[in-house]
Amino acid sequence: MKDRFLEDLKARVDIREVVGKYTSLKKSGKSWRGRSPFRNERTPSFFVDPEKNLWYDFGASEGGDVISFVEKIENYSFFEAVELLAQQVGMEVPKMESQNFGQKKEVKQNQYDLHEAAAKFFETALSKNPAVKKYLYQRGITDETIQAWRIGFGGKSKNGVANFLRKEGFEQAAIVESGVAFVSNDQSLLDRFNDRVLVPIFEARNGKVIAFSGRDITGKSKAKYKNSPENPLYHKSSILFGLDRARKAMKDQDMAVLVEGNFDVISAHQAGLTNVVATCGTSLTEDHMRILSRITKNIAFAFDSDSAGKKATMKGVEMALRFEMNPFVISFETAKDIDEALQQDAEIVRNKVRQPVKALDFFLDKFWHTFKNKGIEGEKKFLDYFFYYLKLVSRPVEVDFYIEAVAKKMQRAKGIIKTEFENFASKKTKYQTEKFVPENKILLTREESFLGFWQLFPTIFPLEKTQRLSEILHTELAQKVTRAWPEFETVLSDAEQQKMIGFKLYMAEKYGEFFSEKEAKVEMKKFLKVFKSDFDKRQSAQQAADIRKQLLG
Repeated sequence: MKDRFLEDLKARVDIREVVGKYTSLKKSGKSWRGRSPFRNERTPSFFVDPEKNLWYDFGASEGGDVISFVEKIENYSFFEAVELLAQQVGMEVPKMESQNFGQKKEVKQNQYDLHEAAAKFFETALSKNPAVKKYLYQRGITDETIQAWRIGFGGKSKNGVANFLRKEGFEQAAIVESGVAFVSNDQSLLDRFNDRVLVPIFEARNGKVIAFSGRDITGKSKAKYKNSPENPLYHKSSILFGLDRARKAMKDQDMAVLVEGNFDVISAHQAGLTNVVATCGTSLTEDHMRILSRITKNIAFAFDSDSAGKKATMKGVEMALRFEMNPFVISFETAKDIDEALQQDAEIVRNKVRQPVKALDFFLDKFWHTFKNKGIEGEKKFLDYFFYYLKLVSRPVEVDFYIEAVAKKMQRAKGIIKTEFENFASKKTKYQTEKFVPENKILLTREESFLGFWQLFPTIFPLEKTQRLSEILHTELAQKVTRAWPEFETVLSDAEQQKMIGFKLYMAEKYGEFFSEKEAKVEMKKFLKVFKSDFDKRQSAQQAADIRKQLLG
């Protein structure tokens, strides 16, 4: 791709605005700082330089430009990231000069085409099978919903869709890679989803089919549900079923509702609850939470009412609190899931979804009901269970509110409950496990600090003296940069260039935008004095080592 186009694109895109959609940034010296959008962390270690359109994540020791940021945060290819950014600033992407990028795009487009063809095959198979349609009608699914969600049937044949796709011109390798079929032990190409009701999984950003979820209707399979394996389009840890349809409703209502199954989502949308999504055959992940937190800070968990569903609710609430979101709970006392509850009384479910219970209120009542009649040991367990979640709340005013609520519930003095909470919060107990990524304190060496400082004030050291400077510096990176200054980027690896970005962004926080050139020259002299002293010490130590070696023969 033409370098000039890429430079123009990066010049038009405000990296602070792009990154700001994923994490909150605050001015810090000459740069901007915030929590990493890629990890959970308490201490902000993510830096952005709007002037250079660069970012660096000290916690992960990686950085880059605005294109690489979009690639990483959205799991996009380079070309997809460029297309997205160009669209945002109204630029037209020129024809690809790199055949490599074109090939990557072609592979993904081939998979989109393949999945679309498979979806049509499954839809046709359903239209020809009244018995399977009857199964859907019995679940309360209407013809309109079947058509809207493109529900299909895998067919009775063991290789129906596989043969169909080959006749449509798709190669066996692509069919297998998609996951709709697989190669058996005898090298036959067999369908993965025969005798199953098929629900397509759609990509959130463009609504295209990227995978399938199949429900067994024969009662003979050990696995009730079977999902597509991961493929070039589908990464289940970051896909939420129904998000392509629910995103707008989530924003409009400022609430996301999370359920367990695909049919739970379909039934909810059919009932007018259009802000409902589900994970795709996997547990809730941090990627899911990051995606939802960009849309709304409010999330309601409407998981199944069995033991596994209750555990998933507790885990989900914990994750939401760690992401500083506002978690809610929607429970169904007389139904196993939201799908069944809707069939019992849709209006009751609508009211529950419109007015979910705050998760901490829900836990306060449930935990108290469980332990209130078990004496002092029950009270202690009640506090431990509830404090486990309260400790994750970041706002002091909310913590104080719930300490008072606990005191009223237990009929104890607020001061006693506050002391109990402070004791609990100050130490780890058997109930507590830290879920945040371990904090990496940002500690630069003298030479790393110097390299960051020098990039901020690149003209204050005479070029004719860089060779001598390289001789007294100790690390290979510092020597390499100094010898090639100011064109140092040409001799550095990608990893070394990212480190240099990090050094600069970190030092920009220390040397603010009002740091004068005169002050910078004074600071440069301090650095040089320390380096000369360190060099002399290394020389003396080496001479002493040489003398000892000679004396010892």
